[in-house]
Amino acid sequence: MFYELRSLKQLMSTNAFINFLSKLPGLKILSFKKLYKNTGLKKILSVFGFLFELIKETIIPSIFTALIFWRLFVRLGIDNISVKLLSYILIAVIASKISKPTFLIHNEDDYIFLNLFSINSRVYYLNKIFSNIVISILANFPAIYYVFQDLGIALKLSVLNLASMILVNMIYLTYIKKRETLPKSEIRALISALFVILGGLVIFLRIDLNLNDRILNILAIVSAVISIFGIAFILRYKNYPALKRITANSSGQVVKMSVTTTINEDSSQYLVSDAEEIQNFQNKYKDVDPAKYIDMAFFSRYKKVFKKNLRSNFSGSIAILIIYSIAIKIGIIKKPQSFSDISGLAIAFAVGTGYSAALLQMCFRNVDRILLKNKILTEQGLYESLKYRIRMLIKASFFDLLSVGLGFLILIFLNGLKFEPVEFARIMAAYLAMMASMGLVEIMVYYIFSPYSAELNVKSPAYKVVRFISGLVFALFILKNANILNIEKYIYIAFGVTVLIFLFAKKYFIRTFRLRY
Repeated sequence: MFYELRSLKQLMSTNAFINFLSKLPGLKILSFKKLYKNTGLKKILSVFGFLFELIKETIIPSIFTALIFWRLFVRLGIDNISVKLLSYILIAVIASKISKPTFLIHNEDDYIFLNLFSINSRVYYLNKIFSNIVISILANFPAIYYVFQDLGIALKLSVLNLASMILVNMIYLTYIKKRETLPKSEIRALISALFVILGGLVIFLRIDLNLNDRILNILAIVSAVISIFGIAFILRYKNYPALKRITANSSGQVVKMSVTTTINEDSSQYLVSDAEEIQNFQNKYKDVDPAKYIDMAFFSRYKKVFKKNLRSNFSGSIAILIIYSIAIKIGIIKKPQSFSDISGLAIAFAVGTGYSAALLQMCFRNVDRILLKNKILTEQGLYESLKYRIRMLIKASFFDLLSVGLGFLILIFLNGLKFEPVEFARIMAAYLAMMASMGLVEIMVYYIFSPYSAELNVKSPAYKVVRFISGLVFALFILKNANILNIEKYIYIAFGVTVLIFLFAKKYFIRTFRLRY
């Protein structure tokens, strides 16, 4: 059974690698479809598939961890090794592990392997727990060495990391054995956040507990003992079927497999409508075009879910900017002279919102797939539907603008930055133009290239390019102070060009969109 599981995972990683190669511009002319059928060649490529997955899972997290802590210590001028060690242990060793035990990593795969492939739950979870631990150790070791520049410290902290992951798994498995459920994610996140705050206080207050080599050696030995006993506990644990019921039940996993956006559709309490409410809705809109009617019924049904999502986006944007303000306050980020110097953050928020893609994916699943399959999508219906969706996006954009604006005002007043009302208005207008441009681009990609497959995965290379570019722009502006007013005219030019292209492309939507079926 273990060999079967490894073979399946190896096959999936190899197929993912072949799929990755097939998307590269220079290699598109090669016949990659034949590779999927060539089992002999795939065995050779499986090595590269494994390396591809390993690099994806280890190198990126390692670089991210190293840069965060290195930048933090350098910015604040922290040379005390004891302060560095204590903060790293609290944040990277404890806090990052508490919220998510290794058996919950990539839990979207649980349903596939445990139910569709019928892998034994004990074999599956043991493989998952220990393989994720190994990957995490490999990911963190280079980062630790880069931050502390000491091989001995890197090895000892890796042992602490191992013990932390083993201990967290033991605690959660014991909890499941007693309660037949997992602790609430909010509680796990809160405990994790408390350790992050403690780590931040250690850095900010320069708390020195004199963590010398002797104490670190003792901690490493204790961690090694905990790891040995923990591994024995996990191997002897017998309640993995209960874990399967929690993480791989079909109803929950269908949602997790299909919903890859921030909008949570698995909220049955929001979707209940009584017979009278349904009848009233039907009577009110009985003369409306079928496509628009289904759209309106969909938005009416999910209204509370959308509102909840808007509220969470609203509070999330403000929270991120408050954290950014605190980072400026304690010196992690260099304090700008005026707000306009960091106004590029508005661009980062505009391209990072991605609300259009989230909304359209839900529309495809609940509305468009039905219309296309049943051949009832008319040209008029598509345009009516499109206008209705754009109105919904405008409403969402208003709340995004409001949340980012309030967040920026908090940032300005917390850090005493220079503030010109006219400049602020110009920055917010540029933010809105950028967000509108992104929304229109995603709508065009959706209707022209139809990126969602029947399995509800994003497939279109054009869509991936859009997300890659937006991610790149987000990273550029979030990491680098930039004055949005210096590129203001280019933003409006881009917006104007996008609108013109949209108006031209709109007349082809009905033809290109019908190609789905």
